[in-house]
Amino acid sequence: MVNSVWFAPIPTKYIFGKDKALLLHFHMVQLDNISHITRKLTTRIDKGCVYTVFIKVRYNIDSFTMCGSQFGFPYESTNNIASLFDIVNSRLHEFLSHYQGGNESIVYVQISFRKLTSKLLSEFTLENPSHVFF
Repeated sequence: MVNSVWFAPIPTKYIFGKDKALLLHFHMVQLDNISHITRKLTTRIDKGCVYTVFIKVRYNIDSFTMCGSQFGFPYESTNNIASLFDIVNSRLHEFLSHYQGGNESIVYVQISFRKLTSKLLSEFTLENPSHVFF
C-alpha cells in the first residue's frame, strides 16, 4: 500500500490576483547605462514591497539558463536599484566565466519580479494545517 499525501488546493483568489510577475527584458549592452532600465522598472514596482527576483539568460538563439537561485529584493527607493544591478552584474559575470560563447551569443537577459506576500504563508502553515491525509 502506497502512502499518499493530499493538500488542499491553493484558492484561486491567490493565483489570479492583480500582482502578476513583472518580466524585464534587456540586452547585455544596455547594462552599461542602466538609467533607462531603472526608469522603466521604478514605474512598475511598488515602493515598500519585497520582491523575489529570478535572473534568466537566453543564449545561442533558443537556450535558457537561470543565473543562480532566486533572491529577495526590498524596494525602498531608487537608491537601492543600484544594489539590484550589482547582483545582476555579478551573476551574469559568473555565468559568462563558465560559458564559452561570450556576450555576443546572449539574446537577452530577463529579470523576473514577483511580489512577496504573507497571504499564502498565513493561510498554509503547519500551525493551521488543511487536509493532510496519509
